[in-house]
Amino acid sequence: MEYLDRYNNQIVFGLIIAIILSGAVLFWRQGFFVGGQSNQAVTIDIEGAVKKPGIYTLPASSRIVDAINEASGFTKTTDRVALGKEINLASILSDGEKIYIPSKIKTSQKRTTNSSRLVNINTASATQLDSLSGIGPVLAQRIIDFRNSHGGFDVKSDLLDVSGIGPNLFTKIEDLIAVD
Repeated sequence: MEYLDRYNNQIVFGLIIAIILSGAVLFWRQGFFVGGQSNQAVTIDIEGAVKKPGIYTLPASSRIVDAINEASGFTKTTDRVALGKEINLASILSDGEKIYIPSKIKTSQKRTTNSSRLVNINTASATQLDSLSGIGPVLAQRIIDFRNSHGGFDVKSDLLDVSGIGPNLFTKIEDLIAVD
């Protein structure tokens, strides 16, 4: 008994330190000391009117706006009105979530105008693009790749941004294309 009386304060102090250290280890294992957030990640699929649609892995605390930034931001065809109504950019992402950013180009508009025989460069297939004078299969694929990565063409002259299409070729096909 004399031993316990003599070392009582040290024993209590030791027990308190052991409890604190056990709690710290528990919190550390659960990720509470990594920037105040869990160190786990979420994988999401972002499509639509973003510059680089695809599958991305982000920190678990990420928000929709972070996913958009990871996908290199909005395209010129992003429908900001629909975006504001449909998507809360501050929402925290969930693992496996699919996010679709709306575009101004509606499904009903995605067609080739047959009556005037104009080729809609926002929806045309490689074969339809290849039918234009001066556009072969390689250039047709470049147009499609550019369209997919940039969310479409706002005006006909945006076609000049495609590698291989210069002013002369553009002038030659300008009256044969549309951007409905």
